[in-house]
Amino acid sequence: MVFVDECEVHLNPPLTRVWARRGEPARVPAAGEDKKAAVFGAWNYRTEGFSWRIEEGKNSESFLSFLKQLLRHKPRGRRLILVMDNAGYHRAGKVKEFLEQHAHDLEPFWLPPYSPELNLIEYVWGYIKQKATNNYFFGKLKLLVDAVADACRKLNVREDSMLQLHFKTVEHLRQAA
Repeated sequence: MVFVDECEVHLNPPLTRVWARRGEPARVPAAGEDKKAAVFGAWNYRTEGFSWRIEEGKNSESFLSFLKQLLRHKPRGRRLILVMDNAGYHRAGKVKEFLEQHAHDLEPFWLPPYSPELNLIEYVWGYIKQKATNNYFFGKLKLLVDAVADACRKLNVREDSMLQLHFKTVEHLRQAA
C-alpha cells in the first residue's frame, strides 16, 4: 500500500511560529514574485520507504512521469495499491489509460473527496515543510528545490527521524483503538 500525493513549495516562505524578542517581530524576506515547484511523493506503508519527484507544476503529464518512476522501482512480483485523492490530474484520461494498461502492477484506491486526514503522506509534507522551507528565504528557486530534495533524501536514510517516530506512534495508537 503506497500513499500518493503532491504538494507545492514556494519561494516566498511559509511563516510559522518562531521565537522572537517581545516587541521585535521576526522578519523573513520574501521574493516579491512567488515561484513554486511541485513535489510528487509516495510513502510505502509496509517498507516506510519514500519515493519522490520534483516537477515544475502539478498536472497529468508530471503525475504520469511520477507513476512511471514508481513502476520502474516497483519490486518484482508486487502490485502497488496507490492510495490517492481525487485531484483532477489523478483522474485525467491519460492517467486512467496508464492505470488500465498497468492494472497488474498498479491498483488505484480512491479516497473520499476532501479527506486529507486519510492520506498518511500528508504527514510527510508537514515534516518536509517544517524541516526544509518554513521561515527560510532561499532567494532562488534552485536553492529551494535543492533543500527540499535533500529533505526528501533524508527520509530514506535516517531511521530515527521524527517522521518515522510519528508514524510508529500513529501505528501504536491504531493498535490500541
